[in-house]
Amino acid sequence: MLNDPSRDSEQVRQVMESYVRGTYTGDAELLKRCFHPKAAMSGYLGNQLIIATPEPFFQDIAGSPSMETAGYNYQGEIKSLQVTGEIALAVLYETEFRGSVTMESHFQLIRENGVWMIISKNFTTIG
Repeated sequence: MLNDPSRDSEQVRQVMESYVRGTYTGDAELLKRCFHPKAAMSGYLGNQLIIATPEPFFQDIAGSPSMETAGYNYQGEIKSLQVTGEIALAVLYETEFRGSVTMESHFQLIRENGVWMIISKNFTTIG
């Protein structure tokens, strides 16, 4: 069966939109469904280098009031999205994370058994 590039791009976009929704609403379970069980997460929060799995992120989201509840205008805009066969790349520009942080996050996704999941996230704080 041949891949349908348009359908694949839409499925990857849906994963990214679920990531943004889960981050904003504090839905750690939704976020976990976006990530592959062996995913990695690395990047910079300010000057602090973080190299880990997404688990600390899930715990932070679950253990803090949601950005929605706090009234923050968190937004995640997909700046680019590319699908090649069974892999994809998405760049997400995030504003008002926790009310004041701007970030750019680069996501690598992989399709396993027909399901797209984030396999790695590399992020940096911009402001």
